[in-house]
Amino acid sequence: MFPNFAILPLLLRRAEVFYIGEKGKLEEKLSAENNLPFYPLTAPKLVRGKFICNLSIPQKLVKSVSEAKRALKEISPSVVFSK
Repeated sequence: MFPNFAILPLLLRRAEVFYIGEKGKLEEKLSAENNLPFYPLTAPKLVRGKFICNLSIPQKLVKSVSEAKRALKEISPSVVFSK
């Protein structure tokens, strides 16, 4: 996330910038502070040693991919920068 915000001044001089990231995390706060439109998505995480918790990861991953597709369709970017 920090490399993205480090190059933000350069990007803003050349393009309209949007941020897609995890809801409720620091990236959402930084996007708001920098007046960037923010598109939240679900980001499932593997929890080591907690097999039962990890059973929902495939379902959450499908939801996350759907949210990302929806955001990209709405934004219709010419370029995507990903870290």
